[in-house]
Formats: sequence, C-alpha cells, structure tokens
Amino acid sequence: MVRIPGFRSAPPAARPAPAFARGAPAVRGSPLRRRLRLSLLWLGGAAVGVLLYTSLTGANGLRTYLDLRQERLRLEREVAELQRRRAEIETGLVALRDTADTETLERIAREKYRMRRPQEKVIEIVGEDELTPANGPVAGD
Repeated sequence: MVRIPGFRSAPPAARPAPAFARGAPAVRGSPLRRRLRLSLLWLGGAAVGVLLYTSLTGANGLRTYLDLRQERLRLEREVAELQRRRAEIETGLVALRDTADTETLERIAREKYRMRRPQEKVIEIVGEDELTPANGPVAGD
C-alpha cells in the first residue's frame, strides 16, 4: 500500500465521546465562575443602563437635541419671514425712490407711517365699531 503524506488510509482512531454523550452531567464551571459571570452580566447591564439614561437626559442628550432642533426650525421660519418682509420693504423703497412726485410721497408718509409736520395736529376719526365695547354697553349710559 502506498502512503501519501497528509492522507489517512485508515479510519481515524476512536476518540472518547464527550462527557454529555456518555451520560455524565454537564458541568459548566465552578460556582465561582458562575458568580463571576453573573456579576459581569449585571455590571454590563448597569453600564448600558447608565449610558442610555445619560444619552437621553444628559446635557447633550436626546431631549436637548430635540429641543434645539425645534428651536432651529422656529428660527429658520422666523428668518424666512424676515427675509420676505425685507424684500417687501425694499420693493416699496425702490417704488418710493422712483416716485418724483412729492405729494405722493407725503400722502404715503401720512397714511402708512402716520407722519406729520411739526406745526400740524392729527385728528383721527373713529368709527362706531371702535366706540362700542366688546362686552356690551358702558356702565353709566
């Protein structure tokens, strides 16, 4: 018979069966090992719990992140509104610069901005709707 290195010509020798296959009780380690394993499991769980709690409620936690995100969205909306108002005012300014008529400029200044000349008195005429209180007639009438 020719023998080739690395190949077995005969079946492998019978190995002894593992302890659990022979009917012996499975031993997972000494009580000290079990206690150590359980302690490490509890310690790891506690560490994960502390990290989770800190990440949710800490100074840089999830709650702070969500609050700052809401604040950022509110500020972005406010910036968009202010940009819209600025564009509107600049459009009005361009229209005023193009207007060479001083009477038109004076009328706009009086109506929109309630401006007056130093020697003038402004008299506002109030409508009936503004005189009547919202809750009913005034006491003493």
